[in-house]
Amino acid sequence: MGLLNGKKALILGVANEKSIAWAMAKLFQAEGAELMLTYAGEAIEKRVRPLAESIGAIVAPCNVTSDEEIAALMELAQQRWGGIDILIHSVAFADKEELKGTILSTTSAGFATALDISAYSLIVEDGTRLAARVARGELPGIDDDVHADRYQRAEAILTDHGYDNYEVSNWSLPGHACRHNLAYWRGDDWWGIGPGAHSHIGGVRWWNRRHPRDYTAALATGSSPAQGREVLSAEQRRIERVLLELRLSQGLELAVLTDIERSRVAGFVADGLATADADVLRLTPAGRLLADAVIRDLVEF
Repeated sequence: MGLLNGKKALILGVANEKSIAWAMAKLFQAEGAELMLTYAGEAIEKRVRPLAESIGAIVAPCNVTSDEEIAALMELAQQRWGGIDILIHSVAFADKEELKGTILSTTSAGFATALDISAYSLIVEDGTRLAARVARGELPGIDDDVHADRYQRAEAILTDHGYDNYEVSNWSLPGHACRHNLAYWRGDDWWGIGPGAHSHIGGVRWWNRRHPRDYTAALATGSSPAQGREVLSAEQRRIERVLLELRLSQGLELAVLTDIERSRVAGFVADGLATADADVLRLTPAGRLLADAVIRDLVEF
């Protein structure tokens, strides 16, 4: 018996077989859920319909910027299922004006592109097509002030609704922090599965081949897909502990720092970027905005 037997799942945002929403749809179907996938426009329909048919899913049109189409979709789900157990909205973006209010006060236009309370600030990676387009002036670059403003807006809204900022980029209700994420920040052991995935066991770190073709070729021959490994020294593990644990709201024990590093703490406290109470160093809200810079200036490399 599947974990989702009898559940009705409505998934918006499948664009092609590479969509995260499509991966979720396949997993839900494998666990017994009944599915309904949506599309917006004929071009998307041509890609979504074959995927939906391959897993026996209902297909329905829905442009999420249209109140009428959303209402029609809800009516269809009510007629076919009598209700919805799972709703996945995999269309993401947020206008800064939408972040001023609550989810319930989001406008139709805002809801079309934002539904989740996960706030991501993406970077332009050197060597990518996106970086090249930014360099040519075809796309705007990153405005740090805009990012900072949106971060502060997100933090204020989530805090008002009872969420804890347990890590620089993560919020949760009390007692519901993501244990998977915390394993990274606390330097626990984990296995990474898939192309490019990293693993860490007992101070040994290794990483898999990045290209899916190379990764699958290694598995096909019964070989390890790992591309490289390193054994961390005690000092490397200490430095990584500083880099990672200082991102957590619980902070970092001052005893982990060297004498020189501890001598620098007073400056961050004076600047309002950190607090040092009960032998624990914690970043303030202002410090979280500058976390990378604070850690860079703190650590004795």
